Amino acid sequence: MQDWIEGETQGADFGDQRLNARYQILLEQLSDKPSLSIPAACGGQAETAAAYRFFDNAKTDAAKVLAPHRHATLDRIRAERVVLAAQDTTEVDLTRKQEKVGGPLDAGSRWGLFVHPILVMTPERVPLGVGDVAMWSRDPKELEKSTQQRKKERAQKPFEAKESYRWLEGYETACQIAVAAPDTQVISVSDSEGDIYQCFLAGTHDDVKRADWIVRANHVNRALAEEENSLIQLLACQASLGTMTVYVSPRDASALDDSRNRQKARASRMAQMTVRSVRTLLNPPHRSGLVPVYTIAQQKAAPKSPPTLGEIIPIIASLGGYLNRKNDGPAGPKTMWIGLQRLRDFALAWTAFAKTCV
Repeated sequence: MQDWIEGETQGADFGDQRLNARYQILLEQLSDKPSLSIPAACGGQAETAAAYRFFDNAKTDAAKVLAPHRHATLDRIRAERVVLAAQDTTEVDLTRKQEKVGGPLDAGSRWGLFVHPILVMTPERVPLGVGDVAMWSRDPKELEKSTQQRKKERAQKPFEAKESYRWLEGYETACQIAVAAPDTQVISVSDSEGDIYQCFLAGTHDDVKRADWIVRANHVNRALAEEENSLIQLLACQASLGTMTVYVSPRDASALDDSRNRQKARASRMAQMTVRSVRTLLNPPHRSGLVPVYTIAQQKAAPKSPPTLGEIIPIIASLGGYLNRKNDGPAGPKTMWIGLQRLRDFALAWTAFAKTCV
């Protein structure tokens, strides 16, 4: 058995030594061949049957499986000066022809689970481990409801009953890590779905040590307590702190709710951003306290000169779906053709509307 497995599984307690031993064996088998199916990774009928017995055992729940890894992760966190606790939601697609597993991931063509992990890493992006994870499936009955009906029901639900509550739980996990590692600065990082006032308010409690946080803004027109301008208007008046280039990944539209911007489809692109920052006071919702925040804006900067041929080819290719990853080869002719078609559409739109939009 590999040394790291023994270190990572110390303290595992399923209430049965046989389950503890099988846990280590499974971790070695599945980590050695992560892309294979369980039967292929286990390498035999007896080993496969033992794996499924472990998964079906009532004593092997998700919390107990993750517990020893969380302890090992915490030891690694304590050795760092600063760590990032990044949280986001992903899908586990379990779509099968013969059965429906979990709940709907879209309008009903794909089925599976939603997973919301808290991945802890260094500022240099070295992973330290998973701080916690939430898993759930959506009710298939939601497919029978209209978009407006789902919106109405969501508005009437208490915050604790909504899926968005997972963002507050993720921040609280980061705070627990901050308490357990008092000499380490813990920074919770969330996507735009985490732009929730209750999460900001939780960060103001001073009874125990709280994690710092960075959230990608979603409500950029949010009203401010001591300003006539909105959040985005106030940021636009601040001096530039510098520029940076980021890759924006593609996204498919959500079939369950396509009214919110973050649920709409988008193409991949490279974005040139201008960074601005300001400290302000958010205007609270009803019966909530004021929250001071530091806000950072990233806005597209106009290029000072036309791009070179070597720069423009990947940009056009990205319009056709080219990801330009480290090990990707050059874009193919079909990808370039799709990109050129989209570029032509943009050019026609600019010719038709540019003068009326300036």
